[in-house]
Amino acid sequence: MSSFDVTAQQSASDSWPMFHHDLVHSGYLVSEGPRTNQTLWNYTTSGAVWSSPAVFGGLAFVGSNDNKLYALNATTGAPVWNFTTGGLVESSPAVVDGAVYVGSIDHNLYALNESTGRQLWNFTTGGDVDSSPSISNDVVYFGSFDNKTYALNATTGDLLWSFKIGYDECVQSSPAVADGVVYVGSYTVNVHNDNI
Repeated sequence: MSSFDVTAQQSASDSWPMFHHDLVHSGYLVSEGPRTNQTLWNYTTSGAVWSSPAVFGGLAFVGSNDNKLYALNATTGAPVWNFTTGGLVESSPAVVDGAVYVGSIDHNLYALNESTGRQLWNFTTGGDVDSSPSISNDVVYFGSFDNKTYALNATTGDLLWSFKIGYDECVQSSPAVADGVVYVGSYTVNVHNDNI
């Protein structure tokens, strides 16, 4: 099953598996949202939370500036597991095919087991990884403060390709993937596209 098929199935449910919901970052879900501001639960981390949560399979995944990615029970807020990186986790996680992908300012993108938080692999870049990853057809796309956009094998973490945007053009944005093209913004006024 391709990642596009998975995304289509997830769109019909109450899941929010990645930054802005899907590969094209539509930010749209057919499920009805709450009509009141009643708080169901909260969970306090030891640092600020810049990461947007991903919700999938009954779990809510969120990064924190205490260097951790948390998996919380989406219904109760009870902690299920957490994973400690070597730096702040401001990247928003993405959940696909049993794995959670998230970046850290320790220069790494991590792949973790969705159920246990066990590390599957990590890939080290030359800069902070604040970019929220996008996954399509077993490829992870993300940016780094080393001015590059990366494409990795989602299963192994092996590098497929990288593209240097330019001099001093940190890539913090989350790549959008549509029709075989990756679209990504950089710190300058540029939007770039790469064929995949």
